[in-house]
Amino acid sequence: MPSNPSPTTEAQLLQEFYNTFAAHYDSFYELIDYETWAALIQRELDEWLPRSRCILEAGCGTGAVLQEIAGNPRQTCIGADISRAMLDICQKKSFVKQCAALVQSDLLSLSFQEASFDAVLGIFSLLNSYSQAARGLMLQEIRRVLKPGGIFLTDFATAHRYHELRAAAERHEETSHSEPAFNLHQIFPAEPEIEPHAQTETSLHDRFVIDRTLTTNKHTARHRLYFFEAEHLAAEFSAAVFEILKIIPLLHHSSAPAPNRLMLIGRKPCSDSTLKSSMNVSRNFVSKTA
Repeated sequence: MPSNPSPTTEAQLLQEFYNTFAAHYDSFYELIDYETWAALIQRELDEWLPRSRCILEAGCGTGAVLQEIAGNPRQTCIGADISRAMLDICQKKSFVKQCAALVQSDLLSLSFQEASFDAVLGIFSLLNSYSQAARGLMLQEIRRVLKPGGIFLTDFATAHRYHELRAAAERHEETSHSEPAFNLHQIFPAEPEIEPHAQTETSLHDRFVIDRTLTTNKHTARHRLYFFEAEHLAAEFSAAVFEILKIIPLLHHSSAPAPNRLMLIGRKPCSDSTLKSSMNVSRNFVSKTA
C-alpha cells in the first residue's frame, strides 16, 4: 500500500478489492443480522424524514441492506457502488425490482443531480474505507445530492475497535481469514510517532490504519481501513456543513471503556439561515466529546 494514497488512488484500490471480493462477499458475511440492522436504520428514517422519501444507499454492495429497506412502499430506493462486480450480484436478486435503479458510481464524484435525495445511507463502515481527505470529498458530494433538510446516516468502527484488533494480533489471535477460495490478511502498520508540535488534523485522523490484502487464485487486491474517534468525524461533518442530529452506540460490551461502533446522523441545513446554527451545534458536540 502507498503510505499516503490520494483519494483517486484509494477509490481505484477499493474498486479492485471489491471486484475481487464480490463472488465471496455474501457467504463471508452471511452471519450478520441484516434484518435487525436495517430495522434500526428504518426507525431513524421514519423519525427524521417525510412520509414519502427518496433514498440513496452509497456503497450498497450486493444489496444486503438495500433489500431490507426497498420493500417499504413509502421509499424510493437507489443503490450506488464503485464495484461493477458487486452490483452484478445485487442485480440478480429478486428484490431489485423494488428499487428505482442500481448505479455504478465513484462515491467521491456521485453521478446524481443536486438535491436528489431525502437521505443518503453509508452503512457497514463506508467511511472507514477512506482517508480524511477522501472523506471530506465524499461528504461534500453527499451534501450536494441531498435535498435541504435531508440526512446522511452512517456507521463507523471507532479507534477503540482498532485497538481491540491490534491487541488481538499482538496476542497472536487470528485477525485474518483463510478460506478455500481466498485469503484475507490484515496488517497493522507501525503507528506513526507524532510530536505535539507537528500534529495536524490529517495526522490525527489517519493515525490508526489496517492494510487488508485479499488473495484469490487469480488476483491480489489491497485497500486500507481507517479508524477514528467520534469527535474527529464530528469535526469533518461540521467542516462539510452538516448538523449532527444523533450519535448512537451500536456495539459496546459492558467491560469495554468505549463503544467500538457508532451510528452518526447528520442533516444538511434547510436554508442559509440555519447554516450558522448547524455549525454551532456540530462544534458544541465536538467540545462535549473531546
